[in-house]
Amino acid sequence: MTLTLLALAGLAWGQDPWGGAGGEEAPWDPAPETPAQAPAPAPTADSPWDAAPARPAPVEASPWKLASAVSWESPWMKPAPSPWMLPVPPPLDLAPWWRMPEPDPWAVATREPDPWGAPAAPAPQPVPVVEPAPVVDDGWGDAGSDDAGWGEASSDEAGWGEASADAAGWGDSDDDAGWGDGDDAAGFGDGSETAQASSTPKKQLPVWMRDFAIGGAVETRESLWVERLKEMPLASARQSLDLELRYSKGIFRGRVAGHGEVDFAYLPAREWWTPDTTQTYGHQVLLREAWVSVSPSIVELAVGRQTVAWGDGLLLSPLDLVAPKDQREPGLAELEDLRLPVTMLRLGAYPGNHRFEFLWVPEFHPGFRSPPEGPYGYAEDLIAQAPDLDPSDVYDGPDFLGNIMDQLYGEEFDQMVAELLAEKTYAWDDRKRAFGPKSHQFYWRWRVRANGVDAGVYVANVLDRQGTIGFPDAQTFIDVPDLQLPLNHYRYSIVGHSGTASIGKFLVRWEQSFDLHKPFNTADFDTQPPQFYVRRGDLMTTMIGVGSSHIPNTQIDIEAMKGVWLKETFSETFLPQDAITWAARGSWTGMREKLRLSATSLVFGADGRYGGLVRGDASYALRDGLWATVGGIHYAPGRENGPLLGFDTHDQLFVQSRFSF
Repeated sequence: MTLTLLALAGLAWGQDPWGGAGGEEAPWDPAPETPAQAPAPAPTADSPWDAAPARPAPVEASPWKLASAVSWESPWMKPAPSPWMLPVPPPLDLAPWWRMPEPDPWAVATREPDPWGAPAAPAPQPVPVVEPAPVVDDGWGDAGSDDAGWGEASSDEAGWGEASADAAGWGDSDDDAGWGDGDDAAGFGDGSETAQASSTPKKQLPVWMRDFAIGGAVETRESLWVERLKEMPLASARQSLDLELRYSKGIFRGRVAGHGEVDFAYLPAREWWTPDTTQTYGHQVLLREAWVSVSPSIVELAVGRQTVAWGDGLLLSPLDLVAPKDQREPGLAELEDLRLPVTMLRLGAYPGNHRFEFLWVPEFHPGFRSPPEGPYGYAEDLIAQAPDLDPSDVYDGPDFLGNIMDQLYGEEFDQMVAELLAEKTYAWDDRKRAFGPKSHQFYWRWRVRANGVDAGVYVANVLDRQGTIGFPDAQTFIDVPDLQLPLNHYRYSIVGHSGTASIGKFLVRWEQSFDLHKPFNTADFDTQPPQFYVRRGDLMTTMIGVGSSHIPNTQIDIEAMKGVWLKETFSETFLPQDAITWAARGSWTGMREKLRLSATSLVFGADGRYGGLVRGDASYALRDGLWATVGGIHYAPGRENGPLLGFDTHDQLFVQSRFSF
């Protein structure tokens, strides 16, 4: 009786008839207490293809047992899955190629039709395919705005060491296809036509517009003089508009861009500034780039007004001499935003890992700068450095004339001259024609990429854009009310090299230039007016920079530049030619790339004796293409004459907005 009761109890608990004595489960039964941890059945030698033994499944099984005991004898017949049973795959896929895999009941459930009539998973949409242009790589893009693809803005981590985010290593700034200008959200250029097709398919455009793209930007900037809030608080109220038209079809490309601006801080306050200052800062309407190019194979020819950058430096670059610079507001813009276009013929070839380039520039453009009496001019500071005057130094003729003036006016003579100088106006007089037989300049470079290092060799014959200053003699200085200060632009030659290399997580950049027979100014401040002289010398300038992005969302770049006289040392130069210059820039991006914080600093001289500046700003994306920026800049002119001479009350706070379309 006892044994009978025990047998009935075993059946009530679902004892497996194949199980062993003492209630043990059969070795092939994979049903543990927890279904999720059920081991897979082990293969047997009954069939080389079957993953389970060829024993029949139990007739009665607990509803909690897993369906792992299903026979695999028929590859086409599967039992209907129980809602309580999860399939357990075999440990090895030993089935022949013609066997069908066991269906996943959960996968089938997800593909059931939506109760509202819509499919659960939408059908894949065809992706528009745009055939690339025959020109796969224009390969010469450098400047952030060099859409012709010849410049080299400096932090190309892809290996050409030029464009700041040139993943392909040949393009312009962020445009891998070689068309773009930095953040080219409008989708210009060859490679971005796919993005254009997704928003505005070509079939919806008129036939004559399919090969064109139009874009531009509207910008406004207002700034205040921090140290002139009472007498003249408004530093700028500039409104600007940029428009561009691009063309690309087959082997042909082209671009036309224009720029217009008006600054209301200078137009209503004409009595504060000279006419030269009002003309320089008040308004401008300029034709920017205007060029056409043809590239039948690995050779490209482009003619017109173009923007080209040389070298690999981000903040400091002794080789960046092709494009003139807009230096009206020093320190308020990055190097890549200062370059201006110039008329040229570009001929390039890029076989394999090599790039060859020749430039013929028939136009001389000195760039934009503040007039001597402008908001960033230094004429008054130069005159203030002169010593007390002796009348005999001012008036020509016999010595007794100076003695008579000294007896008549005595100590009042210096005050009289100071008042006379205050009534004068000064302006630059560039002694070089824009176009002429002596205005031509020539540039050549060769770059090669090998073993993670990008290097280039440069040779050029150029005109000195900075110019050497000339002051009139004392009599002219006193008699002429409107003085034209001559700027002479002499010719000299340059040989140099540059490159980039990745060392661990750092990107190293370098440049070295040899300026042969370079002109520069020496000055004598012991006379009134100060006298400037032109000297020539051989100067070697070296730049070394390191970039790092170790910190998430943060980029840090540090650069240093130092000049060395090769033969004779010149200590009486007006502006330092061989002083060391330090530059640093850090940027951080957050809030899903909507917030950008950046800071830039420049220091001239090992101890800052020639001055320095610090600029910081914060930008926020209000919507696609619309950015708002707030920031400030601080100038320190230094203890000795330097690039920031006279910047004693020039600190500013500014707000800016820009909409790109």
